[in-house]
Amino acid sequence: MYLLGLLSIMQMVFIPGFIVLKFFRFHLESKIQTLVYSFGLSLLINYLLVYVLTVAKIYKPAAIYTIFLIEILLLVYYLKKSTQFRINFAVKDPADQFSSFLKSNSVYYNILLLVSFIFIILYFSYFFSSFGSVFTKWDAMVSWNRWATSWAANQLPTLTFRYPQLIPANWSITYVMIQNANVQLFAKSIMSLFPIATLFLFMDLALRKKDLTYLVALIAYGSIIRAIFTPGLIVDGYVDIAITFFAFLAFYVCYSNEVSEKNILLGIIFACASAVTKQAGIYILAVMIAWSLWTLFKNRKNLSLKKISRIIVSMTVIVIAIFLSWYIYISILIDKKIEVSEKGGISFAMNSVHGDRNLGQRLIYSFERLVQEGDFNTGLVFGLLLFFLAFSLFHKKSRKITLLIVIPFTLIWGFFFSYDNRNLALAFPFIALSCAYGLMVFFDKLIVKTRHQRQYKFSLLYLSVLIVSVTVFLNFTIYSKKNLTQNQHEQKTQIGVPQLNKFLYNYEATHGFKGKIFSAYQYLAVLPELKHLYVPLPYYEKITVKKHINGILKMKDIHYFLTLKRRIEPDAQELINKKIKKGEYIPIFSFKGYQLFKIR
Repeated sequence: MYLLGLLSIMQMVFIPGFIVLKFFRFHLESKIQTLVYSFGLSLLINYLLVYVLTVAKIYKPAAIYTIFLIEILLLVYYLKKSTQFRINFAVKDPADQFSSFLKSNSVYYNILLLVSFIFIILYFSYFFSSFGSVFTKWDAMVSWNRWATSWAANQLPTLTFRYPQLIPANWSITYVMIQNANVQLFAKSIMSLFPIATLFLFMDLALRKKDLTYLVALIAYGSIIRAIFTPGLIVDGYVDIAITFFAFLAFYVCYSNEVSEKNILLGIIFACASAVTKQAGIYILAVMIAWSLWTLFKNRKNLSLKKISRIIVSMTVIVIAIFLSWYIYISILIDKKIEVSEKGGISFAMNSVHGDRNLGQRLIYSFERLVQEGDFNTGLVFGLLLFFLAFSLFHKKSRKITLLIVIPFTLIWGFFFSYDNRNLALAFPFIALSCAYGLMVFFDKLIVKTRHQRQYKFSLLYLSVLIVSVTVFLNFTIYSKKNLTQNQHEQKTQIGVPQLNKFLYNYEATHGFKGKIFSAYQYLAVLPELKHLYVPLPYYEKITVKKHINGILKMKDIHYFLTLKRRIEPDAQELINKKIKKGEYIPIFSFKGYQLFKIR
């Protein structure tokens, strides 16, 4: 079973895509391109294969084994012919090569390259640490994996709410090949590869173009993903990072390579893959179609009318075969009331988060939630990103990305889909790239060369703009009046002995204090919502029978007694124990010597 499971992973992430690349003789400029293109194409090919086999009712182990055997034979044939994957043992000393590489780059480039490798290693650690685990998150268990088991059972999934099926269809391949839908580790293992593949695309751009801008983008993207997604979400069955990968891959194909028929069509293919991963991919498909048509129009003098027509027809066929084949099918079922639309769920989610807020209020509140959520402070990360995003408009290479993808998609998210921060994921690599260019523009203006070649001076104007912009952003987000008040309140509740405070607040929340509390716990005097209940016992006094139990505790407004055992005289402790036995004092909780009693 284990061997079959590993083979199923290879089927999902490499084999069919590599064969297609070789069959159509794509000219790829690096091994990274080969690996990442193979990864993306394999997932799409598997989806289409599973779809066709299931519709034909022949999606069974025998069919998959036969196809896999044919693929292995083709793989061996193409690997034998390929020069990219041959191992050459007659290489120079690796240390010399590495040293020469470092010397050929600037110090800044090498530092960023090191940080980039650390990010890639971090995301690889998520892959290795999660390998062998099962799906644990809600969406993965009750939706995506349920649909995968339907595919594996040779049935089209039901109750999909129009959600496309590229990821579940791929997971099902593992279940069919090992003939066991209860073993989930092989299906789950591919999810942590999506952020790694996206980081590889940035790294490929940086290495091929010798431009540290892409290393900055890589670091920014890795930071954004980690700020929004916990490691558990990154490796589990949420498809948001998968759609991010396909969206950026579609853009990358056309952005980083020469204009050609193959690259235009490959970009459309990956955009379609994004659209059949999750509905948000429809946006990037629309952008890529418009981008491709504009590219054809710009290059009309270099391309014949016949070739332009052929490309447009091919694009249309690709969109129909990959994208519309699922959405038309599921829309027909929804119209016939056989399936249920996702609109009701989205409306409910939006209303539960935003209520009756208008579009502008939704947008502002969405950004507040975005910078406040996460397992560490994401506010500063997004504050800086927004600042440098503005500067990206002054760079030719990033202006279109910001105006066509980042801003429109972010607005759509803020207005209609901001009930979950994950829904913004498609924009993250584009935000990272635009901000990296914005950073370059900013430092071009901030750091001005003087007459001496190696001397620089800071532009006071741009430094002031940075400080003011970040301060204004912080004033309305992290350090807004509401957030400051809430943050200070939460910090005050941790003063003194935090766990003891927690017990007190829990009791207040569940039962409510009916009177005042007599205690030597002096921090009660400053705890929000509790300080008005505090009747102090001086820190130098011990609890005695005469003064305290028979004296102060007889006061009618004191209903509770918070003691510390070492501060009680023996005869007083004996009397307290007797009152507990008689039911006059009711113990509420005890913690590290502290005891809270209800005395009336």
